[in-house]
Amino acid sequence: MLETVEQEIPVLTEMPGIVTGLKVSEGDVVRKGDVPAVIG
Repeated sequence: MLETVEQEIPVLTEMPGIVTGLKVSEGDVVRKGDVPAVIG
């Protein structure tokens, strides 16, 4: 779930798994198509 000042945005995956890494930091701008996390 990504959170902005006024809303929350669900982030869907193609398969179940566990987050093994993050590719963004707090305050980063994330756009459609960006990969915010690695699922293992």
